Amino acid sequence: MLESQHKDGRIVGRSRYWYANGQIKTEQHYEEGLLQGPYTEWYESGQKSWEGAYHRHEKTGVWKHWDEEGKLIRTEDHGKPKDSDD
Repeated sequence: MLESQHKDGRIVGRSRYWYANGQIKTEQHYEEGLLQGPYTEWYESGQKSWEGAYHRHEKTGVWKHWDEEGKLIRTEDHGKPKDSDD
Protein backbone atom coordinates (compact mmCIF):
# COMPACT_ATOMS: atom_id res chain seq x y z
CA MET A 1 0.00 0.00 0.00
CA LEU A 2 1.20 3.51 -0.79
CA GLU A 3 0.22 6.90 0.59
CA SER A 4 1.56 9.96 -1.23
CA GLN A 5 0.58 13.41 -2.42
CA HIS A 6 1.08 14.71 -5.93
CA LYS A 7 1.34 18.16 -7.45
CA ASP A 8 1.71 18.73 -11.18
CA GLY A 9 2.31 14.99 -11.65
CA ARG A 10 5.16 14.83 -9.10
CA ILE A 11 5.26 13.34 -5.61
CA VAL A 12 5.50 16.02 -2.92
CA GLY A 13 5.66 15.88 0.87
CA ARG A 14 5.65 12.73 2.95
CA SER A 15 5.23 9.38 1.23
CA ARG A 16 4.69 6.06 3.02
CA TYR A 17 4.64 2.40 1.98
CA TRP A 18 3.24 -0.47 4.06
CA TYR A 19 3.73 -4.22 4.14
CA ALA A 20 0.71 -6.45 3.50
CA ASN A 21 0.46 -7.06 7.28
CA GLY A 22 -0.16 -3.33 7.85
CA GLN A 23 3.32 -2.57 9.23
CA ILE A 24 4.92 0.55 7.78
CA LYS A 25 7.80 -0.26 5.40
CA THR A 26 9.22 3.15 4.43
CA GLU A 27 8.63 6.83 5.08
CA GLN A 28 10.34 9.41 2.91
CA HIS A 29 9.86 13.02 1.86
CA TYR A 30 9.81 14.56 -1.60
CA GLU A 31 10.19 18.03 -3.06
CA GLU A 32 9.42 18.56 -6.74
CA GLY A 33 9.46 14.80 -7.32
CA LEU A 34 12.91 14.29 -5.75
CA LEU A 35 13.71 12.56 -2.47
CA GLN A 36 14.50 15.35 -0.02
CA GLY A 37 14.87 15.06 3.74
CA PRO A 38 14.56 12.20 6.22
CA TYR A 39 14.20 8.59 5.12
CA THR A 40 13.32 5.66 7.38
CA GLU A 41 12.81 2.00 6.56
CA TRP A 42 11.53 -0.83 8.79
CA TYR A 43 11.55 -4.61 8.69
CA GLU A 44 8.19 -6.36 8.41
CA SER A 45 8.46 -7.07 12.15
CA GLY A 46 8.41 -3.33 12.90
CA GLN A 47 12.10 -3.07 13.82
CA LYS A 48 13.85 -0.12 12.19
CA SER A 49 16.17 -1.16 9.36
CA TRP A 50 17.59 2.06 7.83
CA GLU A 51 17.64 5.73 8.73
CA GLY A 52 19.23 8.61 6.84
CA ALA A 53 18.48 11.59 4.65
CA TYR A 54 18.36 12.59 1.01
CA HIS A 55 19.24 15.84 -0.69
CA ARG A 56 17.88 16.22 -4.21
CA HIS A 57 17.52 12.42 -4.62
CA GLU A 58 21.05 11.59 -3.33
CA LYS A 59 21.95 10.09 0.03
CA THR A 60 23.60 12.61 2.33
CA GLY A 61 25.02 12.64 5.84
CA VAL A 62 25.22 9.60 8.08
CA TRP A 63 23.01 6.60 7.35
CA LYS A 64 22.47 3.85 9.94
CA HIS A 65 21.52 0.21 9.35
CA TRP A 66 20.21 -2.17 12.03
CA ASP A 67 19.70 -5.91 11.94
CA GLU A 68 16.31 -7.48 12.66
CA GLU A 69 17.11 -7.68 16.38
CA GLY A 70 17.80 -3.93 16.61
CA LYS A 71 21.60 -4.10 16.70
CA LEU A 72 23.36 -1.32 14.80
CA ILE A 73 25.42 -3.15 12.19
CA ARG A 74 26.61 -0.41 9.84
CA THR A 75 26.97 3.31 9.44
CA GLU A 76 27.69 5.03 6.15
CA ASP A 77 28.81 8.64 5.78
CA HIS A 78 27.67 10.06 2.47
CA GLY A 79 29.03 13.51 3.26
CA LYS A 80 27.47 16.87 2.50
CA PRO A 81 25.27 17.42 -0.52
CA LYS A 82 27.23 18.21 -3.69
CA ASP A 83 25.43 21.52 -4.16
CA SER A 84 25.63 22.55 -0.49
CA ASP A 85 27.12 25.88 0.52
CA ASP A 86 28.08 24.50 3.95
